[in-house]
Amino acid sequence: MTTKTVSTVDLVRQTLKKSTKPLKAKLISRDIRQNAGFTLLRKDVNSILYNELEREVEQNESFEWTIV
Repeated sequence: MTTKTVSTVDLVRQTLKKSTKPLKAKLISRDIRQNAGFTLLRKDVNSILYNELEREVEQNESFEWTIV
């Protein structure tokens, strides 16, 4: 039996890709907790968005994120 390990960066990326609208970090965190059963704090989501995913995402004036 093999187990696939998904990184926190991948969880954030997948959450944004499946969304039909821009999401705030708080909602990304909530979605990951509900769907992946993994707790990722808002501050950790923001850190991922501003660092690891900085070239893949955009933030609007309402502080909502989308994949580019």
